[in-house]
Amino acid sequence: QEVQIIILIFLILITLNTKRLWLIQILIILMMIKHHYNYHKQYKQVLKGGMTRWLVLLGKLLPKILIAIYLLYELIERIIKIGTT
Repeated sequence: QEVQIIILIFLILITLNTKRLWLIQILIILMMIKHHYNYHKQYKQVLKGGMTRWLVLLGKLLPKILIAIYLLYELIERIIKIGTT
């Protein structure tokens, strides 16, 4: 469900002004990362080992970051296609 919402946001962004596009995209990615960071603050009480906590955090965040990068790539591809036609 979360991925569907992100895709929907990016689809909406395609129709918006390309000048403001980058700023909005960066803000969405930052918001995503911030949201997941706040969620993983709970692990601080569970995991005492600092290194373990960071590895868990990275393991949980990495797929989301990769999805965001992939969506950005897809968006750039579409902008290029729209620009050339």
